[in-house]
Amino acid sequence: MASYLLGIDNGLTNSKAALFDLEGREIAVASRRYEVVNLKPTWVEGDAEKLWQNTAKCIREVIEKSGISPAEIEAVGFTGHGNGLYIVDGEGSLLRPGIGSQDARAVDIIEGYKKSGDYQKISSITMGQPYPGQPGPLLRWIKQNEPEFYRRIGGILMCKDLIRFKLSGELYSDLNDMSGNGLLDFKSKQYSLQLMELYGIPEMYDKLPPLAMSHEIVGRVTKEAAKQTGLVEGTPCAAGMMDVAACAVGSGVIEPGTAAVVVGTWSINEVVTDQPAENMIMNMHFVLPGKVLVLDGSATSAINLEWFVNQLGGNAVLEAEKKGISKFDVINEAVASLPPGGTGVLYHPFIASPNVHPRGRAGFFNIAQGHTFKDLARAVYEGITFVHKWHIDRLRSTGCNIKKARLSGGGARSDVWSQMFADVLEVPVEVVSVSEIGALGVAIAAGIGVGIYPDYTSACSRAVKIRAVFEPNPENTATYLERYDEWISLIQLMKNYWDGV
Repeated sequence: MASYLLGIDNGLTNSKAALFDLEGREIAVASRRYEVVNLKPTWVEGDAEKLWQNTAKCIREVIEKSGISPAEIEAVGFTGHGNGLYIVDGEGSLLRPGIGSQDARAVDIIEGYKKSGDYQKISSITMGQPYPGQPGPLLRWIKQNEPEFYRRIGGILMCKDLIRFKLSGELYSDLNDMSGNGLLDFKSKQYSLQLMELYGIPEMYDKLPPLAMSHEIVGRVTKEAAKQTGLVEGTPCAAGMMDVAACAVGSGVIEPGTAAVVVGTWSINEVVTDQPAENMIMNMHFVLPGKVLVLDGSATSAINLEWFVNQLGGNAVLEAEKKGISKFDVINEAVASLPPGGTGVLYHPFIASPNVHPRGRAGFFNIAQGHTFKDLARAVYEGITFVHKWHIDRLRSTGCNIKKARLSGGGARSDVWSQMFADVLEVPVEVVSVSEIGALGVAIAAGIGVGIYPDYTSACSRAVKIRAVFEPNPENTATYLERYDEWISLIQLMKNYWDGV
């Protein structure tokens, strides 16, 4: 009987299930749209029960598509968007809608931490930079604004933990996810009552879930979940990890020297190191013992492309329908029709929650009457790539020697965009062969948990394969760097406006 591994990946736009054989080949994938709502302009919420129902349907669809027996699935791995917040009561029932990581309702709470001096104290404990979309500030907001829910909290979960709980009935989280979301004392690798007191939520210390390593088996599929998903009752469930770490593992980025660049809802830029780095948004304990995953990023990546297509891409949608292709293929064609430096339009991809400034907002610059949709599309691609460079340069400033990058997320599906990343980052960019890289990462971890692979090094060597390599073009690089300098200069000017100067 053949053996397979299942990876579950829940982001802020889609729920996905992907089935892999032990060589890392993608056998079947299923996806369901996860609709978030903005009850207020800076709020990002979603129906967490719907998230689970979507996931259950994806699992069943993958099994049906693949034609395998569910008994051939050796284990299930879990990943999901980092940060945000999912809360349950003492019986494990959801209390309120889930909150996404780019939610900014707690911006004033963050400002309060800064004024009181607690911000730096929190940062020194977590080895990260607190921001509004993290569970600590969000719990403080719920305490102040939704006390009826706060009093009933029985468990605090991250996105992937909720899905695993629905499958296994066990409340757990893992060292990687919790070290990246600001709820862990980084040095001790334990929860900290002092940290909860600094957040202003000491009551939540006893509501935090037990911790496990990402590959550890922490539960098994229940009888009820088996009925909903088609999985076999008792199938092992690994603890999993945050999506950014899963993408690093699924890309084979487990050693220093290579950056994992994820072009998704967030601009994710991360490297593996031996020590945490100061002034980065996040330091996470990695899946390899003693290694740290250092991340700099913000909610400034492909979420901007999604907004652009939805709000301004009506003609692209119509053209895609006529040609029988994806609307994003139409955008790729528009971008590719102009060379590097082919437009004077610039775009700052701050549609959500940037960290260049807490009140930053997106905008096009230098639009003239003769500019077209193609100019705007290329400006969006370039602007997103530029913000990744901004983060990569910050990582380089800490001493990280980045020799190449592994690209994943939506940008990795576009050759023109992958080449743009190589030109702008000035390093070779490699793209792996599978589409669901995060799901592959946690499938690998689950495989280690049940003894299929001895360790991450051998697992990645066996299961991660490179589809294409894009070498930087020095001529293109020179053109992009000139535009990048303009892009940065405009941000400096806008900061005065955002500060009211």
